[in-house]
Amino acid sequence: MAITHPLTYYFGTACNLIGVLLENEINEMNETGDILIVKRGLSNGNTDKLGYDKTTNRLTIAIGNHFNSDTTYIIGDILEERFNGKHK
Repeated sequence: MAITHPLTYYFGTACNLIGVLLENEINEMNETGDILIVKRGLSNGNTDKLGYDKTTNRLTIAIGNHFNSDTTYIIGDILEERFNGKHK
């Protein structure tokens, strides 16, 4: 990710971060080409979470803690969104 997208940086204190370059739109919220900076693992907070829907085999965004744990695997908390590769 750092080689193909050199602007994938995060100025904050965190570990276990990943950058997810979206190849498809998610929930009409994020478009193809957006980059999500995600802190992997589960948290107790009400932040938006990147999830994987096992029934549709697609990424999804869970708002707060509103997701079905039987069908959705939570990848982690979304820390930042960069729309079409640009920080906003």
